[in-house]
Amino acid sequence: MTPRLLAAGTPQAGLRRRHLVTGALVLLGWGPPLGAQEARAPIRSLFGDVAVVLRQAPDGALGIGISGAERTLTLTVRASDARRWADSAARLTVALPRPGRRARMANDRVQRARVVLEEPGLGTGSLVLSRVDSAGTRQFLLYADDAELKGIRQPMELDEARTLVRQVRRAATPPPKPTSRRRRP
Repeated sequence: MTPRLLAAGTPQAGLRRRHLVTGALVLLGWGPPLGAQEARAPIRSLFGDVAVVLRQAPDGALGIGISGAERTLTLTVRASDARRWADSAARLTVALPRPGRRARMANDRVQRARVVLEEPGLGTGSLVLSRVDSAGTRQFLLYADDAELKGIRQPMELDEARTLVRQVRRAATPPPKPTSRRRRP
């Protein structure tokens, strides 16, 4: 088989260059060990006045950074707990049924629901997504606190809550394993 020359602008050339640079960094001791999976890029979002950064750790953990106007905090949770939290929070973000199909209830009745994601251990932080249904309206609140119990609050819209849930699920899901299929020439 004869080697093919790769043009500088082709995707294969960029892939080869990236592998060469990664190999050089590993040999110099500046990169991840050979055979280690590449880390995913962190997921960054802005919800009102609160910035959220989700970063997957190689040991099966998920780092959550939350920054408000006055405070910044970080949480480290298990990725499996974050996936369960996302599954439960997805149930909270179901749209209100149409007025004709909604169960008849008094306008002054208030229903509350919340989903809590806590760091493992005692005296640690948590991430809470709350929903309040009142008089035919639905409101969401994101609350995060740490061991000092000084929290960050942010009211959210339905689409923002759904976006947060999707992003937590995506960040907590491990990347797919590469397949070793041969390509046809």
